[in-house]
Order: sequence, then structure tokens, then C-alpha cells
Amino acid sequence: MSSASVPPPGSDATGAGDPYAELLVELDRSVQAIREAALRLKKAADGMQAVERNADRVLASTRMLEINVSDILRDSDGFASWDDHRE
Repeated sequence: MSSASVPPPGSDATGAGDPYAELLVELDRSVQAIREAALRLKKAADGMQAVERNADRVLASTRMLEINVSDILRDSDGFASWDDHRE
């Protein structure tokens, strides 16, 4: 679920001009990198239960970050409400 190509609502493809939109895009990239790394770790664990369970915990925490950051990029209402409170 990568959003590298998803521009923030109300901006051009790069988010130029709005430093907060650019920040959200960068944060989203970082969150997705964490998610991908945790998935690779879980796959590499190859049945090692302690590693798989901890990778699942990382994925659960990553989902919370997606709700806080990544979903804002996909939901213009969420972006607007965040925008209202940033000043």
C-alpha cells in the first residue's frame, strides 16, 4: 500500500508550495518503508515464533502510524481537519 505517487489533496503532484504537505509525503514514505521492512523480517524469520510475533507488533504499530499519517493523504476530509489545527 505505497503512496509514493499519491499527492496530498489540494496540491500538485509534488506538493510544492506547502511544507506540511511535503512533510506528510515524506512521513508516509518512512511509514511504508517500516512496513515493508517488518514484512521482510517476518518472512525471513521462517517460523521463529518470537521474531514473527515481534514483527506482528511492529506491523500493528505501523498501522497506527498509517492511520495518523498515511491515511491523511488519502482522505481529503482528514487532511482538511489536520490543516485546520496546524496553526
